[in-house]
Amino acid sequence: MNVFIFQWPWMLLGLSVLLPVGWLLARARRQRREVRVALGHPESESVKWRDWTWLSVLAVLVICLARPGYDPVRHSISKLGRDVVFVLDISRSMLAQDAYPSRLEAAKQGIRDCLDGFRGEQVALVIYAGSSTISCPLTADYEFLRYMLTQVEPRSVEFGGTMLLSAIEKVVDQVLDSERRGFQDLVILTDGEDHGPDMKRVADTVKESGVNSLIVGLGDSVSGSRIPILNEGGNVISLKHAGSVVYTKLQDRTLGELARLSPNSQYRKAGTLPFHLGELYREFAEGKEATAMGGDAGYVVYREAAFFLMPIAFALAMVGRFQFGGQRRNE
Repeated sequence: MNVFIFQWPWMLLGLSVLLPVGWLLARARRQRREVRVALGHPESESVKWRDWTWLSVLAVLVICLARPGYDPVRHSISKLGRDVVFVLDISRSMLAQDAYPSRLEAAKQGIRDCLDGFRGEQVALVIYAGSSTISCPLTADYEFLRYMLTQVEPRSVEFGGTMLLSAIEKVVDQVLDSERRGFQDLVILTDGEDHGPDMKRVADTVKESGVNSLIVGLGDSVSGSRIPILNEGGNVISLKHAGSVVYTKLQDRTLGELARLSPNSQYRKAGTLPFHLGELYREFAEGKEATAMGGDAGYVVYREAAFFLMPIAFALAMVGRFQFGGQRRNE
């Protein structure tokens, strides 16, 4: 660690003005000397020293603006939190508008609400439909995850192709760090539609990983809802299968069974009503241990050397003002 630095080094660019200012002062001094000689007055050296004095004052002030620092002291920042991976269903059934404005948009807003309450957590986003993708790896940059949420769009997949198992396996294999086992949570947002016969394998994978999971179900579990899509003409129509309009329902029982089969898992039914995912997660994580994030987090504070330089600039200014200024009046 450097024992002396300039905290705002770009301000030292101000020293570049010393050369043109010095040249202008020398030019003015030369012209003044020529006039004095023409008038029969002797040449004075006090003007030259006065110019050097004021240039020194300017140099010291620029150095002060660069904030010279010394005697650094490092302060550590302890960030305690958990690793939270949001697993978001983006299949076409999530376009249903029984939750406002749609199941998918309600889920995305829920993630944003959750991020608003985070401080030391590391977060990640995995999206899935017919396949899964790591949209955002584990990070403490919440703004980046918010940005990635704006890029999330539903995928056009055939029914029966929603692969929660693929998403969970990707989370376990590629996102989570085995060394932080016990400090990791999954937040799964889905309607549970067409997850297939692999839910037992999903539960086994969650169990083996030791991760905690909060499953949030979105949508109407009784009447269901149509799925709006755009046709080739750009008009909104309802999705049909074999000539009949498709109605999608929240698979409340399936998601509840998944939580029952997975240790340290909970299921919360959001349904079609507004919900605050941040509050649901706080209740879910209450009592769970947090640990420090990886990395050497902290900041360094330097003592300000400018406080010692400013009196020097003031003293030089006083010398230039009273001594050389007085000599000039006497000439």
